[in-house]
Amino acid sequence: NLSIQRLMNRVHAKAVELPDISFEHPDQLDRINGAYSGAVSARQVVNLLMDALTMYVPSFVIYGIYLYSLRPLLLVIFPLVIVPAVLGQLIKAKVSVRAEEESAVIRRRRDTYGNYIGDRKFIKETRVLGATAYFFKGLETVCTQLANITTSAKTKSWFVDTVISLIQTLGYGCIVFLLIDNVFGGKIGIADFAAVFSTSSMLIELVKELFSARL
Repeated sequence: NLSIQRLMNRVHAKAVELPDISFEHPDQLDRINGAYSGAVSARQVVNLLMDALTMYVPSFVIYGIYLYSLRPLLLVIFPLVIVPAVLGQLIKAKVSVRAEEESAVIRRRRDTYGNYIGDRKFIKETRVLGATAYFFKGLETVCTQLANITTSAKTKSWFVDTVISLIQTLGYGCIVFLLIDNVFGGKIGIADFAAVFSTSSMLIELVKELFSARL
């Protein structure tokens, strides 16, 4: 992708200007790795915004016009349906980013241990010093840490999904009550009831699709 390559080139240019000694500092290496990750993330955010404005927002607007034409009060369906879905996806994205930040340093340690164990440049020295067992133990420790971070992130995402599902269930209950009240009040027909209810589910799937495919 041309835009990502241009961002990467800017990171390369900045990295080249750094003094050589700065690459010996773990904090500086973490910032450089973060810059490379940020270049990719920036493009993902731009894609998200472009897709939202060109594909998804028009769908929401058309659906909003349809609801307003039936009865303006039905616009309350938007916060009941869309807001929990958006919040859920944003929270999960934040959990994923935090897990990635925590994993970055540990992955660097894992790669270092792996190099000392298996890389031809270091393996002879490692054996001469009798440090193989030490590096294997270190590798096992960091792999366990990475697994724990991944498990924790998945658990948090599952919890967020569960809470959001409960909120959406309550929202569905409110939508059904509102639609039934309008049907019995003669304000909308049975066909409109079915159309509004089915489209509410479609809106949730659109929000999930918008975020999950791009974050």
